[in-house]
Formats: sequence, structure tokens, C-alpha cells
Amino acid sequence: MDAGVASVLVVVAGAVVIAVVAAAVEIVRTVRERRAVERPHRRSG
Repeated sequence: MDAGVASVLVVVAGAVVIAVVAAAVEIVRTVRERRAVERPHRRSG
């Protein structure tokens, strides 16, 4: 493999990892918000 091809693959892999992590963070945030709305921690009564 050429050094240029390897560097391109590394950059692409890094971008994919960042995109996956960002998507996972967004999913976790939405799930936590939904759970917080559905089930409040403090129950009245």
C-alpha cells in the first residue's frame, strides 16, 4: 500500500469513528430525555 492511500484510510476511519461516537451521544441524550419525561425521579404523593 502507498503511504498516501494509508493516510487517506486513516483519515476516513477517524471520521467514521467520530461520526459513530457523535451519533451514539445523540441517541443517549434523546433516550435519557425521554426517560426523564416519562418517569420523573421525584414522585408526588
